[in-house]
Amino acid sequence: MSALRDAIVLQLQADSNIASAIATARADAGRDTTSPSVYPGLPSKGTAYPFITVTTQSAPKPERAFRGGSTAASEIVFEDAVYLVKAIDQNTSAKTVGEINAAIRVSLDGTAITVSGYDLINCIFNGEVQYDEQDNGVVYQHEGGIYQIWATKT
Repeated sequence: MSALRDAIVLQLQADSNIASAIATARADAGRDTTSPSVYPGLPSKGTAYPFITVTTQSAPKPERAFRGGSTAASEIVFEDAVYLVKAIDQNTSAKTVGEINAAIRVSLDGTAITVSGYDLINCIFNGEVQYDEQDNGVVYQHEGGIYQIWATKT
């Protein structure tokens, strides 16, 4: 896992508004309120709904400035990556994922998240993602956004 994705996951895990929204939704549905609610990638089977996933859309890539006479590693000015961050719920209504998605946007868009080993340049919202799906008669709601993050190694 990259430090950039770790930073997004840790930011969301530490956000009390997100934790509260998920715990309330789980309690209202009679689901486990103690299991984790933010995952780097997809969680294991049996995870309580709703939850948040952070998946790579464009892996971290270096942006270089060739100044000459340096090593290739020292030419990296910053790294850039894009992630899909979405709430997923087992529900016929998109209300819960919509509320969680709003909290995700407040937590990530333009905020000063901490990236281990890096100085954050910016983390921005690039657009919405929303859809539902049905599997064996069970309806799942997906709502979130695409986030781009830039950071310089320290």
